[in-house]
Amino acid sequence: EQICDALVDVLDPVACAVVMKDITHSCVAIRGVKSEDATTTSSVLRGAFIKEPDARAELFSLINSI
Repeated sequence: EQICDALVDVLDPVACAVVMKDITHSCVAIRGVKSEDATTTSSVLRGAFIKEPDARAELFSLINSI
C-alpha cells in the first residue's frame, strides 16, 4: 500500500496497481506452518482499477499471462 500511495502522491495517475507475485512472508517461513516454500501474491489497487471492473479485469489478465 505504501508503494502505491507514494506513486499516486507523486504522479497523480488515473489508476495505480502494485502486484507482488511469489513473495514469501517471513512469519510463514519462520513461525506458524514453517514452510520455506510457501509463497503468496499481494496486490493493492487505486483509482480506475477499483472503479472500473473492465480495467481491473484487463490488468489481472495481463498479470496472469506473465
